[in-house]
Amino acid sequence: MRMPGDLVLQGLISSVFWLIVFAIAVLAFRRELRGLLRSLTTLKVAGASFVLSDRKSTLESYAVLADILVDVLSKPEAAPRVRELLTKSNGAQLAKVLVKYEDEVPEEDWNREFLKNAARVVGWTGHYDVSLKFFDRLLKKRKDDTDLLTIRADLLNDSGLAENLAKAKVEFEKLLEKLPNNPWVRFSYATNLSRLGDHENCITQLDLLPTSYWQQRPKALENRHLTVALQAASRDRVDALRNKVEQLSRKSS
Repeated sequence: MRMPGDLVLQGLISSVFWLIVFAIAVLAFRRELRGLLRSLTTLKVAGASFVLSDRKSTLESYAVLADILVDVLSKPEAAPRVRELLTKSNGAQLAKVLVKYEDEVPEEDWNREFLKNAARVVGWTGHYDVSLKFFDRLLKKRKDDTDLLTIRADLLNDSGLAENLAKAKVEFEKLLEKLPNNPWVRFSYATNLSRLGDHENCITQLDLLPTSYWQQRPKALENRHLTVALQAASRDRVDALRNKVEQLSRKSS
């Protein structure tokens, strides 16, 4: 026999976005939820109603579920996967929840990895202005955090807006002064140069990437933002780059 808590969890799992929203809400409003659940006999989640005959075990299930979700989104590699499941409308709602989290949860209790990845997802759903403002607020308190600066530069670049592309170029160059051996920043900088029309410099940056980078990402040249540069730059340089990457790919396979 299924318990009410199990039914609630089954209903929640049917909507990934509401799982994310609910996780943040539980963290931000633990006290309010506890009081609310004491007064409820039914609960609506994602359009479904559930009977709460055992409120204590149900609340415990929520807490466990919230912790799991936040733990998942605390891993950078999870953000792109979550992005694939959300619409632009979902992103707008997630943005509102993030603001609530920031306002309601004491800063010393913030899960910063979760905040960074959730804000990245908001940007990737098309709400770059909201996401960038969020990172601006985080950077006011941690202005030298290279991880935050890198994500912010990537978001500026990903937005595709001319003004933001120019800002991203400046930020990538500052980051490379601090992190000259960071291949991920250099590759993002190369895509930025391609989008700005600086095709030869784009190829130069790609040439500077270490062997290990191409071995880990043999298909990196297929990035759509590199297409123009690979077509417009010197044919000899592009062919040499492609041959190098192809050879490294064969060695690593």
